[in-house]
Amino acid sequence: MKLMPMKWISTKQSKFGLLLAGSIVCGILAAFAAQGYLKQELAAEKAKLNPAQQLVDVIVAKQDLPKGAVVGPDTMAIRQIPKEFAASVAVRPENFDGYLGAKLAVPIRSGESLLMSSTEGTDITTFSSKLKPGIRAITVSVDEVTSVSGMLQPRDHIDLLWSVKPSNLKLGDANAPEQTVIFMQDVKVLATGKQVRPGADESRPRGYTTVTLEATAQQAQQLVVAQRSGKLTALLRNPDDVAPLGGKSVDLAHLLNLQTAAVASRPSTEVIVGGRGDITKQRIAISAGTTGEKHE
Repeated sequence: MKLMPMKWISTKQSKFGLLLAGSIVCGILAAFAAQGYLKQELAAEKAKLNPAQQLVDVIVAKQDLPKGAVVGPDTMAIRQIPKEFAASVAVRPENFDGYLGAKLAVPIRSGESLLMSSTEGTDITTFSSKLKPGIRAITVSVDEVTSVSGMLQPRDHIDLLWSVKPSNLKLGDANAPEQTVIFMQDVKVLATGKQVRPGADESRPRGYTTVTLEATAQQAQQLVVAQRSGKLTALLRNPDDVAPLGGKSVDLAHLLNLQTAAVASRPSTEVIVGGRGDITKQRIAISAGTTGEKHE
């Protein structure tokens, strides 16, 4: 029996080992490739069965809320839900300001979407679209007195008193006392501060420094001049009271029943009745005891 040389055996074993190792490595790589392919195919099939859902933000209740609960940051939150499950009448975060302070017309459960129909008296139309043709909105500054101590509400009707010193107008007696006249009547309040509808949460203080009034363009001009030259004071009136007011200008001497001089030389101011129906203009002399009226 002829024996094979040892060197030849060692070389053959080395080649076999390399082939075996290469086969193992190729098998491992093939296994990883197959696993990756299977994962991709599985993900594709899952995507077909469960397509990615687009999410949208809606306003939902933080907790169970009864009818009459006030809508606000304390009672509402933002939640993302699939778009296909979001009702078209669900309130979105970009519209939430239009519902602040509104009261729920129906109870809603925790996590339930706030719907446009869920609140009482909600109106989210643009402010400008509420104005009637020919009517403008003008904002005037107010303080605690001129705002009727914060009791004014949107849709109220007011009368405006104008207090002015003749010296400010450079007319008549420079030393004449301040005069107060009825300036405008039956003026509709469109907004108090940023509140554009009545019925806000009465448990919170209603502070505001401006009121927005309904006026014609001419009335708006007169309001600007009146506020810059004197002071406007609001008188709250019953909305069903449409009777025009009559009256004389009043000053300190008039209140004290003192005689004033040169009443005939004092200027006149225009008293405007607006708001509902035709606008009637009256001229009342700024004096302590004489009144003249002119209807146009």
